[in-house]
Amino acid sequence: MSDALISAGRLLRGTKNTPVTILFTDGQPDSTTSTIMEAGRLKDQGARLVTIGIGADVDGKYLKSLASAPGDYYFVNDIYGLQEIFRTIMNGLKTL
Repeated sequence: MSDALISAGRLLRGTKNTPVTILFTDGQPDSTTSTIMEAGRLKDQGARLVTIGIGADVDGKYLKSLASAPGDYYFVNDIYGLQEIFRTIMNGLKTL
């Protein structure tokens, strides 16, 4: 997870609009500490971080702590639930 957040931070540098990063994950970080640190850096750059946990073993509490706000965390059991989540996220982005 931390590598993905580092990559997102690099890609979003210098953007003029409010950057939004959506992190899809099984909820099992490669390194809890570095993932928290990189999520903080990304948010400090002004990015909105949305986390989506997929699968039965997701640590929802952890992913909520990474997200920019409690409402920026979502969970689905499998990929079939993603369409509704994307709709919800896209409707929320219209207000940015």
